[in-house]
Amino acid sequence: MYKVIKRNVKLHAYKVQIVQVLEPDDRPRRMAFATDMLRRIEDAAEFLKRIMFSDEASFH
Repeated sequence: MYKVIKRNVKLHAYKVQIVQVLEPDDRPRRMAFATDMLRRIEDAAEFLKRIMFSDEASFH
């Protein structure tokens, strides 16, 4: 089955690896980031149009 999926659909198996651990200091930093982004969106209507979103990632 794996060979069929790999050959016909061009999908490859991967193993999920969690490499980052949430630290106690992360929550306030995330809240500060979210608050800052909301403020920027409210201040400039075009703000979101100037950000490029991507689902790609590079792992080294």
